[in-house]
Amino acid sequence: MSYFLNVDLDVEAEADPEPFLSALDERVLVLRRDPAPPHRVCLELSFDHRDVESTAADLCSVLELLPAAARAWWDRASLRDFNVGIQAAAGPEAAEFLMGPPTLARMAALGVRLVITVYAPDAPDAPDAPDGPGGAGRPVAP
Repeated sequence: MSYFLNVDLDVEAEADPEPFLSALDERVLVLRRDPAPPHRVCLELSFDHRDVESTAADLCSVLELLPAAARAWWDRASLRDFNVGIQAAAGPEAAEFLMGPPTLARMAALGVRLVITVYAPDAPDAPDAPDGPGGAGRPVAP
């Protein structure tokens, strides 16, 4: 069965992202940071979640609590994406991954675009999902 991997936060702006990045706490990992303009940063939560909804909601919480300088950088960003990763399975089963209106409204208020990336099924002899329901071997949020 297909399964949820994670939600990456992708942000791009002309200005240096330091005010934004320095405001983030230990709940967020920086996966990539481009040093030259346009500055693109790719982030994710430092712990896995069981589903798309809780991951997106926690990312919204992090962004809603940004101090003024970080929020100003965020507001000037030309790209603000929540990129949902889904691992497709070879089997015929369908899988649903949902977000309710409250989370979608929070994302819209933050100017976030929803992007969905579906990764091709693994080869037939590849192992199943990585450790844990979130998929990356990190602890899962309660």
